[in-house]
Amino acid sequence: MQSILYQWQLSRQNPFKIEHQIIPPGFENRICDMHAAVHLGILFRGELGVLHEPYDLFLTGSWEVHGDLASAPGAELVLLTVLPEAVLGGVIGNPEPVRQLLYLPSLRRRELFCTPEIRQILRDFCAANRDMTAADDPVSRQRLWLKIIALFCDIAGAVQQDGTVAVQQKFLRLQPVFAHLAELKDLPLTAVKAAQMCCMSESYFSHLFREFTGMSFSCYELTFRLNGAVAELHSRPGVGIKQIAAEWGFCDSSHFSKVCKRHFGVTPSGYLGK
Repeated sequence: MQSILYQWQLSRQNPFKIEHQIIPPGFENRICDMHAAVHLGILFRGELGVLHEPYDLFLTGSWEVHGDLASAPGAELVLLTVLPEAVLGGVIGNPEPVRQLLYLPSLRRRELFCTPEIRQILRDFCAANRDMTAADDPVSRQRLWLKIIALFCDIAGAVQQDGTVAVQQKFLRLQPVFAHLAELKDLPLTAVKAAQMCCMSESYFSHLFREFTGMSFSCYELTFRLNGAVAELHSRPGVGIKQIAAEWGFCDSSHFSKVCKRHFGVTPSGYLGK
């Protein structure tokens, strides 16, 4: 069993990736993803998910389930993917405002980001870095990385000025579970075992997990395994569906097929045929 690309091939030496994306009209992607890296997306035009106005922002949390997006008119955006610990390590002075930003519960982020002040920060950043996707030499990438860190600091400062964001560090208590899932062993993982890893009662763990991910742990864990198994259908073409299903904690290929059909509307064999 191979690991999913949780870090987007990012490291302390290569802490970010930047992409200019053109989303065609009628776009639809119902497959979700989750990883340790964080996405920061800036909309230029069109609509995508909850983004409707130019310079609307979305920020995924570390290990947050994301994807499942659609766009009727199409969209244009820039997507920054960064390692959260690298961003924090690059902050000069107190990193706590940025830490609060990176680990906000998903519902709180959606409420706070699409504001005129945030849009102006993003507009200024994009205007000052029109050729950011072309930065490929070490010096240019280092300069851009420092500007990206400054962007996170500016957004964190603007959010804090609202006076509505309290310190959010409880997320860190959930990290043992995410680290365990990333190791791709002992699957499936129950909520009881997950709570024990975090030294919490099951009820408090379930409450905290839903607060930060927007879904129950059982739903998250199943989505994690299902997406991992589906990814390996393509990355390991010589391995049978039965073996992949077993490695990812499904009872048998029939169980895997039923779950895949329920979530994606297609069976594993049908998915391979697409």
